[in-house]
Amino acid sequence: MKRILIPVSNSFFSRNFLRNGFATMLKREGWSVIFLAPSEKIAYYKKEFGCDALFGELPRNEPSTADYFFRKLEGWSIHSRFILLAHLYFLTRPNSKDSLIARLLIFPIRLLLWQLGRFRLWRAFIRSLFSFTPHHHIRALLKDYAPDVVFCPFINLGQEWHFLKEAKKLGIRTVGMTPSWDNFYSKTFLRVQPDALLVQTYFMREQAVCYGDYPLENIFVTGVPQYDRFFLGNGIVQRDEFLKSIGVDPKKKLIVFGCSGKISYESDVAMLPILRGILDRLGLSDSTQVLVRPHPKRVLAEYVLEKSRRELNFIAETHLSRLDVSRDPWEFDEHSISFLANTLAHADVVITTCTTFFVEAAIFGKPLVAIGFDIGKEKIYWNSSRRFAEWEHLADIFRTDGIWRVKSESELSCAISAYLANPTLHIAGRKRIVREQAVFTDGKSLERVVKSLSDIYKLS
Repeated sequence: MKRILIPVSNSFFSRNFLRNGFATMLKREGWSVIFLAPSEKIAYYKKEFGCDALFGELPRNEPSTADYFFRKLEGWSIHSRFILLAHLYFLTRPNSKDSLIARLLIFPIRLLLWQLGRFRLWRAFIRSLFSFTPHHHIRALLKDYAPDVVFCPFINLGQEWHFLKEAKKLGIRTVGMTPSWDNFYSKTFLRVQPDALLVQTYFMREQAVCYGDYPLENIFVTGVPQYDRFFLGNGIVQRDEFLKSIGVDPKKKLIVFGCSGKISYESDVAMLPILRGILDRLGLSDSTQVLVRPHPKRVLAEYVLEKSRRELNFIAETHLSRLDVSRDPWEFDEHSISFLANTLAHADVVITTCTTFFVEAAIFGKPLVAIGFDIGKEKIYWNSSRRFAEWEHLADIFRTDGIWRVKSESELSCAISAYLANPTLHIAGRKRIVREQAVFTDGKSLERVVKSLSDIYKLS
């Protein structure tokens, strides 16, 4: 049997791949599968998914000075609007842990690297430089397992660059995949260019050519594996059943507020009482309920959860499983995945700032509101929620006219009222978001990943 080795660098892999039958699909295609996972998670993964694969130990990732250097060198050199805004945010960020003197010294370096990043020669130089860094323990593992193909599904995370680099040196066929819509704008220009590249959308294929200097003919567009469940309706129950399970009267409208993670944490928290006030003023407090969705793997502070529940009368929970391990303890179990799907399927309005909820909720045809203003005193632009619209991946979906981007509290109030009254408003734009950001709607994206891996092996 042909043998494939896959590092499991983070818990998103179990959500996107393992829980959707990836190991079984690979075995059906004639693959002998080796997953390398953190030692403390192997027992959990074997119990959950171990019937069709061998689980080995992934070396502990202790980033070296060289790893830190190349991560910064690559990230700061991506010549995108996203990275330029990140550099300006670094310089002007209030309450920064870095002193003003340090920021004034580092900012010109960051800006110089951003300018150099527009040149293909500079990107090639960084790749060449990185190729000389040794990772002997990875090379030893690859020699021991002797795979025919190394597949790195989260190329910009963990040690996956190391696996790709060492596998290429050993003459092993390499396949990489970018896991999210913003990766080429914000995280990588392909520090290592694998023999073949899987991407989720045609937008990302264009970005791989533009930012990653990657040959078009070696790119395979698969769709988004984690969205297969949404398109197939797996785990989705009747609306009344779901709302009753979270303590909501099924007669009420459900408004979902999706937190966007670290970058907008403070503004998200500040927005919650604003949302409560809007619903009160509109006379919607008795006919609506708000469900606050923390960003995956980022827990809201306990005081925020308590305030949301007791003072604001919102529902606020963290719906992930936490394992008793020291590394990456959060896991997406069946309950957490099903809860997310039902949250989106039964929402009446979805409000967020800068998350994939825009795409995920659009799959279910739900009205979308994007927060584009600051609470209280308006912040300098480089620190403001207003800047998010300039991020390329968000600009791509905002131009579809499928999202109501609100620039004030009064606009937010107007959007909520209009969408509750007419949920089909802007539906054509939301369908366009799905066409562009999900591409395939047949629920077979993971199957396309497996088929692509087999096709790539045949071509080698």
